[in-house]
Amino acid sequence: MQAPAERPQLFTTRAIFMLLAPLFLNQLLGISVGFIGTIMVARAGDIAVSAVSLVDSVNFLIIEVFSALATGGAVIAAQYIGRGEKHNANDAARQLLYSSLLISLLLMALSLALCRPLLGAIFGGVTDEVMDNMVRFFILSAISYPFLALYNAGAALMRAVGNNKTPLYLSIGINVISLITNVITIYFLNWGVSGAGTAALLARASGALAIIAILQRRDGRISVFPVFKIELKLDMIKRILKIGIPTGLDSGIFQGGKLLVSGLVSTLGTAATAANGIANTLTSVANLPGGAAAMCMVTVVGQCMGAGEPDQADRNAKKVLGIAHGGLMVTNLLTLLFLRQLLGVFNLSPEATELAERVMWLFSLTSFVLWPASFTLPNALRAAGDAKTTMYIAIVSVIVLRVGLSYLLAGPFGMGLMGVWLAMILDWVGRGAFFMLRFFRGRWKKIEVI
Repeated sequence: MQAPAERPQLFTTRAIFMLLAPLFLNQLLGISVGFIGTIMVARAGDIAVSAVSLVDSVNFLIIEVFSALATGGAVIAAQYIGRGEKHNANDAARQLLYSSLLISLLLMALSLALCRPLLGAIFGGVTDEVMDNMVRFFILSAISYPFLALYNAGAALMRAVGNNKTPLYLSIGINVISLITNVITIYFLNWGVSGAGTAALLARASGALAIIAILQRRDGRISVFPVFKIELKLDMIKRILKIGIPTGLDSGIFQGGKLLVSGLVSTLGTAATAANGIANTLTSVANLPGGAAAMCMVTVVGQCMGAGEPDQADRNAKKVLGIAHGGLMVTNLLTLLFLRQLLGVFNLSPEATELAERVMWLFSLTSFVLWPASFTLPNALRAAGDAKTTMYIAIVSVIVLRVGLSYLLAGPFGMGLMGVWLAMILDWVGRGAFFMLRFFRGRWKKIEVI
């Protein structure tokens, strides 16, 4: 009896690296421009840095909602591409854009209407001067939400079908616009945080218009033509939301937990707030390989599952996870090697600099071991349709470990900012252990989403 022919390999190791490279460069570019923007804002002192970092903690919550919705659409599109059904992938793309626009307009309206009360409820302990800066920055951020949602959705769709180069090229253009506008508004016009908000708004608007124009091409790997002839398909939207809603709740509660922690940090003083903001900027650079690998998971695992190849999805997910560990080891060790020089460019007070240095050592010595299982691996489960389980794990972990332990360690235990970051690492341990258990049990291989 002749043995069954071995099925062709959907993703070689080389192909995975080819997918990862543009993702890494894209993130590096965005983080680098954000890094430079933070340096520009820092010339106005700790108050400006504190205002931007605190508002960004709210913005990250909103961005995660958009990213979660985009992930839902990307998973559906990737699985249809893996199955060879481009017309259904195109339908999913259009429905994702419509859903993203409607939700972002709603969030923009709510944010503008509740701007000062919302910020006051979360960050009531800040000074009046910090609050005034926060309000100006938040208003400009809220206006940019629809553009940001459309760009995130479009970029996620392109990545889902393996087109990572176009989002990279767009990112280059967007970040050039952001950088030039930051220089003009902050250095020449002295607009401070308003300049940073204006730069972000113009860059996001440019990116959204460009990516919609590209997705309108009929000959692309994925197309939304005719996007302006709106036709809602509730069955397709339901498939997207089946992944997007649990992912959004997961991400939203996670960012909400971080927001509560940011509120706690704001009560620890301006130095701690500034140090926390700068440390968050540096950790986003150090975590680049893990973030790129997480996005790559959606493409690789999604297409393998759509093609009916769960075993290939399993093997490739492990490859991507291993790459994430190795990449994070390199970037975190480099961060520690040049830490003093990196902190020196931010114009922080000596107290804030010392706090930021201690936090970064704690983070970098643990991140490359614990972070991939906590944040790269769950995208493999989501790409297979196992979004509810990841949601439950993440919600319990962030409430009990990240938020609960932050207040306990920073307050009664008197550890201050270091207690907040230690609680974050313990959160990684908890969620990572459960995600690993779920992955290796293999039940996700039997889930169907299309």
